[in-house]
Amino acid sequence: MESNNSQGGYHLVWSDEFGGDSPHVRSWNYVIHETGWANNELQEYIAGDKYVCVKNGNLIIHPYKALDYKGDLKYYSGMLDSRNKHEFRYGRIEARIKVPKGKGLHPSFRLVSLPDDFDGVTRTGFESINIMDFNGEFPDRITAGTRWGLEGIRGFKTFILEEGEDLSLDYHDYACEWDP
Repeated sequence: MESNNSQGGYHLVWSDEFGGDSPHVRSWNYVIHETGWANNELQEYIAGDKYVCVKNGNLIIHPYKALDYKGDLKYYSGMLDSRNKHEFRYGRIEARIKVPKGKGLHPSFRLVSLPDDFDGVTRTGFESINIMDFNGEFPDRITAGTRWGLEGIRGFKTFILEEGEDLSLDYHDYACEWDP
């Protein structure tokens, strides 16, 4: 994360190069939610090294599918946020990300403005800048945009790469420059 300085450039105010073997608790929170919490997703978000880890300087989020005690297929994944740890308003926000290919995989990189009374459950009434939304079923495209207001008004654009290009094959830099 970089903020604008008076000379028109940016200076670094926070970064994470992911050393060690797990995300640092001073910078990240594990997000824990039941199935269906966000966008009617099938997975349950669970904390732990099985779902979120760091290897060779890379943050890795592992989705899993497994049979539960009743024999039903369940999906599990990790999720992180920096709520109450890092707050930004304006600047250049950037991450280097390698996305997974496959149906049902939908990683995203977002800035979210949560209301003061956010209870960790209700997902209406906040704004977000979606820097990168990726659908693993379509590895040649990403979506970016904004969401705001109680009705979830959206302004999104999908970017489609030239035929044969596949975002899941390598790391790419995703960024936005946010100003008033």
